[in-house]
Amino acid sequence: MALSAEKFRAVMRNYAMGVTVVTTQGLAGCPYGVTVTAFTSLSLDPLMVLVCLDQKLSGLELFEDFGRMGVNILAEGQEDASVFFSRPSTDRTEFDYVQGENGLPLLADCLAWLECDIVQSYPGGDHKILVGRVTNAVLRSDRKPLLYYDGAYARLAD
Repeated sequence: MALSAEKFRAVMRNYAMGVTVVTTQGLAGCPYGVTVTAFTSLSLDPLMVLVCLDQKLSGLELFEDFGRMGVNILAEGQEDASVFFSRPSTDRTEFDYVQGENGLPLLADCLAWLECDIVQSYPGGDHKILVGRVTNAVLRSDRKPLLYYDGAYARLAD
């Protein structure tokens, strides 16, 4: 008996995940970002991460063309940024970006930021897997992560 997409989704909803907004430099120097929960560390030598972007994402080619990405690990209280960058109709240039040490557009007030060179991309079903070599990392230890669990935002218990 084949596993349905609905059952798979129901199982995966119960896996708590951090929330990120992945950013890049778009057309005419305009920043572009998208909410991503499919993000993980990949390697310590060299330092690498991976993100998975929907093949139907209108800005997918921006990441591949620019060849660099910022991973903004959202903090508690940044649900508005997550929602903003998750809507297909959002004008992603209309957000208050800051510039990272390596020149990438990043979001203010995050828990952490990673700046990466995209070194590989792979097909992954209905997604594209982007592998990034980390060139800069910043952590704000005064923040807690924004989590996503069972279709809603969640927080760590104190």
